[in-house]
Amino acid sequence: RSSRSTPVTPSSTRNSPYRASGQITFGESDMLLLQKDGRMVPVLISVVATGDLNTTTFTCFVKDISNIKENEVELLKERRRADELLHNVLPEEIIQRLKKDPTQIIADRYDSVTIMFAEIMDFSSRASSMAPERIIAILNGIFSKWDVLCEKYEIEKIKTIGDTYMAVCGVPKQRSDHAQRMVEFSLRALELLREFNKW
Repeated sequence: RSSRSTPVTPSSTRNSPYRASGQITFGESDMLLLQKDGRMVPVLISVVATGDLNTTTFTCFVKDISNIKENEVELLKERRRADELLHNVLPEEIIQRLKKDPTQIIADRYDSVTIMFAEIMDFSSRASSMAPERIIAILNGIFSKWDVLCEKYEIEKIKTIGDTYMAVCGVPKQRSDHAQRMVEFSLRALELLREFNKW
């Protein structure tokens, strides 16, 4: 594909609004161009109008910007993947602070928080006789429900390690009821685990 601009469709008229002023104007616009083979190609249309006292000439330049658009799409995909990765490892509040100033060092102090470690009892011994796909399905089924609870009680999930789930309340948003929220979360998480065991 060529990225060179190609002039097309030059024309002139004596009835142009630019005829008396002798102005030179420029305009650009992105659009899709339908080719003979039916493909739609993104192009940049540039129009140059030149005029004098007797005539005005319009020249149109068409530039294939397929490569530019493809690069923009790939860049957007990479940004989305980067955002997803950040959201998997960092709280939203921290992500926004980093976006405002990527060079800053974030080291906050929290005097009172509640941290929870939850481990599924005897899961390792039971998992020894299960297929890997079954193990992943069980853990994902349990932990995904706990993730929903975290959002409900405004608890920050830290990470999962095997059959262990770690979460904290009071970080990064400080709150005085962090212990109560974590207790309510834990009780509800146990209820969901019992419901899961009935399946």
